[in-house]
Amino acid sequence: MLNQAAILAILCISASAAVFRQPIHRIVGGKPVSIEDIPYQVSVNFFGQHLCGGSILSERFILTAAHCIIGATPDFTVRTGSNYSSTDGEVHKVRQIISHELYDEETTDYDFSIFELEDPITFSDTRRAVQLPDADEDIADGTVLKVSGWGDTKNHQESNYHVRAVSVPKVNQLECQANYIFGAIISEQMFCAGYQEGGKDSCQGDSGGPVVDENNVQHGVVSWGKGCALPSYPGVYAKVSAVRNWIREISNV
Repeated sequence: MLNQAAILAILCISASAAVFRQPIHRIVGGKPVSIEDIPYQVSVNFFGQHLCGGSILSERFILTAAHCIIGATPDFTVRTGSNYSSTDGEVHKVRQIISHELYDEETTDYDFSIFELEDPITFSDTRRAVQLPDADEDIADGTVLKVSGWGDTKNHQESNYHVRAVSVPKVNQLECQANYIFGAIISEQMFCAGYQEGGKDSCQGDSGGPVVDENNVQHGVVSWGKGCALPSYPGVYAKVSAVRNWIREISNV
């Protein structure tokens, strides 16, 4: 079994693969929220430690990011119904992991994975399935989206022990590509959200987590970006509507 130092070494190698493609893990510029307000949010644990976020699709299926997958299936568990990534709630063993067949490690395109759990989740006020968009449904520029997770706050006065959330507007696709023109391609399976001036964003530890609109419809999965909350570099998210049929095929949701 890997010790904590070995796990951290693996994460550092994974996160530094490219300057512009740093997996993003924690909420910057946000505030603590109650899990009852985001009951679809889960913590994906690797060897018992928080690695990424995820969202509840149904009693047996969890949606997260493909770039979060490390090692073998038995090493992952999912914590549901807790404000904390390492305590409280319920821990569920993962039966199998299905990553999207078109996922590309170099471009981070199709950054989706689905976990099938061994035992079903019992729904309650703190555990509830997220709503999903229609296939190929677009997101209007300027739409305010909520991102949540246990990622890095970039502020020693703001703890990431308790789950946090931040609201960011959806950015025009061409404008976002112009910002990343020298570093990466923003594909049709991605969209961007954030402020031109920076200051609010997801960050290291939020990867795989949900991005929802005001009606709690999940439009995105936290995927990648340049740094966290930097001016002119909005966060880049995997677009759920682009793989809506794939999600239905795997999970029957």
